[in-house]
Amino acid sequence: MSHTEREGFLMYSKNEYVVYGTSGVCLVSDIVPSPFDPADPRLFYVLKPVGSPSGSAVFTPVGNEMVNMRALMSREQVNDLRDGFSAVGTITVTNEKQRRNAYRDALAANDPQGWVRVLRTVTIRRRAFAANKKRLPEVDNEYEAVALQCLCREVSLVLGTAYETAVERTKTLLFASCSEA
Repeated sequence: MSHTEREGFLMYSKNEYVVYGTSGVCLVSDIVPSPFDPADPRLFYVLKPVGSPSGSAVFTPVGNEMVNMRALMSREQVNDLRDGFSAVGTITVTNEKQRRNAYRDALAANDPQGWVRVLRTVTIRRRAFAANKKRLPEVDNEYEAVALQCLCREVSLVLGTAYETAVERTKTLLFASCSEA
C-alpha cells in the first residue's frame, strides 16, 4: 500500500484503489487543488468509480470525514470473509422503515461484513417470502443490488477475477451460508 499519513489524515496515492462510500471501488486518478474554489487550500482526490462510465469522477477533499474511505481488503481478508459468510449475522428488525435504515447504515459504514449482513438478510427473507408465495419488498432488492455490487467489485479487483465471476461465486456462497441458517 502506498498511502501515507499527512496532516493527521491517511493519504492515498495517485493510481491507488480505494473504497469510497457507496460509490464502491474507485481509482485515485489524481490529487489536485480544489476544483471548486481557488481560495480553498485543501487538496482533493479525483476518484474514478470502477465500472462506471469513463467520464464520471468523484471529487472529495483529502481527509473528508463525511464519507468513509478505506483501502481495499487484502487477498487474505477477502478469503477470510468468504470463508466466514455463515458466521455473519443478519439484520433483525420487524418494521420496514427500520429495515431500510438498517440497510442504509450497513452500506454507509463501508464495511464488507455489513454488506454480507445485508446480502444474507435479503437472501433469507427472499426464501421466507417465496415459501409464503409473497413478493419481497423492493427495498430489499434495491439494497441487495448495491451491497452485491460494492462487495463484488472489490473482491474481483483484489482476486484478479472478472466481476461476473465474483458475483456468481458470492451468490453461491450466500446460498450455502443461508442454507445453514
